Amino acid sequence: MTSTDITYERSAFGVTAAGEPVERWTLDDGTLRVSVLTYGGNIQSLEVPSGAGTEERVDVVLGFDDIAGYEGTKAFISALIGRVANRLAGSRFSLDGTEYEITANEGPNSLHGGVDGFNRRVWTATEIDGGLRLSLVSPDGDQGYPGELTVSVDYLLLPGGTFRIRYAATTSAPTVVNLTQHAYFNLGGVSGKPSIDGHTLRVASGHYTPVDPALLPSGEVAHVVGTPMDLRTAQPLDFLNLDHNLVLDSSEETEAGHGHGHGHDDEGLHFAALLTHEPSGRTLTVTTTEPAIQVYTGSQLDGSDTGKGGVVYGASAGLCLETQNYPDAPNQPDFPSIVLRPGQEYRQITDWTFGA
Repeated sequence: MTSTDITYERSAFGVTAAGEPVERWTLDDGTLRVSVLTYGGNIQSLEVPSGAGTEERVDVVLGFDDIAGYEGTKAFISALIGRVANRLAGSRFSLDGTEYEITANEGPNSLHGGVDGFNRRVWTATEIDGGLRLSLVSPDGDQGYPGELTVSVDYLLLPGGTFRIRYAATTSAPTVVNLTQHAYFNLGGVSGKPSIDGHTLRVASGHYTPVDPALLPSGEVAHVVGTPMDLRTAQPLDFLNLDHNLVLDSSEETEAGHGHGHGHDDEGLHFAALLTHEPSGRTLTVTTTEPAIQVYTGSQLDGSDTGKGGVVYGASAGLCLETQNYPDAPNQPDFPSIVLRPGQEYRQITDWTFGA
């Protein structure tokens, strides 16, 4: 696909509390229409074919109508996450004999990059072939992380209703990196009173990483049999309360290349999850080069966020499927490494393919 198959609209989307201007870019390839903000790399809306033989499209991600909503939310709604997705125990880790302390934003622990993570930065957007590139330079010492990290995230519209996220990063000094996208999906649409009731989810995972009450991993990798994490056959999401990291069955294919400059192409992608909205028949298939996926059923959405169209986001208004490396990896010697060194390139790809 060439960029001539995509229409681009660029507009102002207000300014942050710090006075930084924010842009909204809307990309449309005739199948998918997506609006992206330079603030936090947020996917403000993602419209997919509604099915049922109509040309209508339905918005399937939670978001806000103004910048204040994004600055005010504590739920990371539909933002890019970095430098390190998920949790770091005690907001610290050791690398090459040096201990680093990261800003704490969830009790004593660090969540999704710290107090001022990538979700709170204004990225630079440039039009590229097939989509949009978001770029950011995270300085040495940012939130306590070592090394200057240069990041690019490409949002691409591919034929057949696929939205591709392609991540790349390089560093000036040894550091740790684990990026993801924190979209909250609701294939029933995000107007009215959205709920993930009526959805089923299947995940290609026979193992998960058990956590303590603070959602920090124990370091164990356990079988899903007999647990709510057993999603190897499609399960209804009604009443399911998950915020867990599931280890993908085919992760062995890609784990060795992760973050070590080998890169990934389409062949590195493996099936991760299938989300189905039973009433409408709409589906989302997630494929990724990553070894794991965080399944979060949105249980902590508490009605404090008022989203697009004045819709209040209550518990389980949306579902997150965060492709990632394992949580707290720098503090868990048996987990795959997320260390990135100078001369290496962090790369990963995740595809969301929508059907009806």
